Amino acid sequence: MIRNLFNFILVCFYFKAYANENITIARSEIDYIPNEYHENGKLTGFHIELINAVCKNLDWNCNFENYPWGRAQEQVKKGKCDAITYISINDERESYAYFNKNSILSETTYAFFITKNKLKKFRFTGDILKLAKKYNSLGLIKNYHYKDEIIKAPFQFEWSANEEASAIKLVNGRMNLFFGEVTSFHQNLKRLGYSKDIIQLKPEIYKIPVYLAFTKKLDFSKEDQEKALLKSQAFAKGMQIFKKTEQYQILLNKYSNLFAN
Repeated sequence: MIRNLFNFILVCFYFKAYANENITIARSEIDYIPNEYHENGKLTGFHIELINAVCKNLDWNCNFENYPWGRAQEQVKKGKCDAITYISINDERESYAYFNKNSILSETTYAFFITKNKLKKFRFTGDILKLAKKYNSLGLIKNYHYKDEIIKAPFQFEWSANEEASAIKLVNGRMNLFFGEVTSFHQNLKRLGYSKDIIQLKPEIYKIPVYLAFTKKLDFSKEDQEKALLKSQAFAKGMQIFKKTEQYQILLNKYSNLFAN
C-alpha cells in the first residue's frame, strides 16, 4: 500500500518534471489498417491517434520511427527508442521492456485463412491438428510472436516479411494456409483485390492484447533506468485517465467500421 502510494507520487512528479519530454516510438514500417497506416503520406490509425492524444495530455513531444519489425524490437531492446507500438507480450520481450496493463492499445484476433479453391469438402471445427493433417503448409510472418498451439502444431512453415507477401503466396499456391491478424489481413485483402479469393476459417483461434511497451534501458545508467521506468508508468497512468474520457469514445467510434472488417 505504501509502496503503491510512493510510486503514484513519483509518477505525478514525472508528469510535472518532464513536461515537453521528447519520446521516440519505434514501429513496423508496414501499414496495418486500421491501427497504424499511412494516408496521403501521413501516419494515422487508431493506435497512432490514441498514443498522440495521451502524449499531448502529458505534454510530451511524440515522434514515430519506422523500421523492419525485427529492427524495431532491437531499437527498444538497446534503449535507442523509448517505446515500441503494436507489440504483444512474451518472456523474451519482457526482459527488456515494460508491459503495463494500462498501456494496452487494443486487442487483436487471430485466425486461419485459405483460398476458396482449396477449401473443398472440409469443415474446420477449431481442431488445429486435423487442419494441419489436411493442409500441411502454413504461412507466418517473421519476427512475430505466436502461441505454442500454432508453433508446435505439425505444420510446414512458410515465413514471409509481411501480410502482403503472405497474401500473394497464398493466392499463388506457395502455401495452403495463412495464420494472421483478422482485421488487418482483411483490410490488406481488400486493398490487393483478393477478398473474393481468400476466406477466413472460423472459429477464430485466439485474441491477444497489444501494447505500447517502454524500454528498460538495461545498458544505461541506473538514473536512466529509473527515468525509463517512470516514463512507462506515466504513460500508463495517462492512458488510464484518457480511456475514461468522451474523447476516447469518439476515437473508438471513428474506427468502429474498420474494426468490423
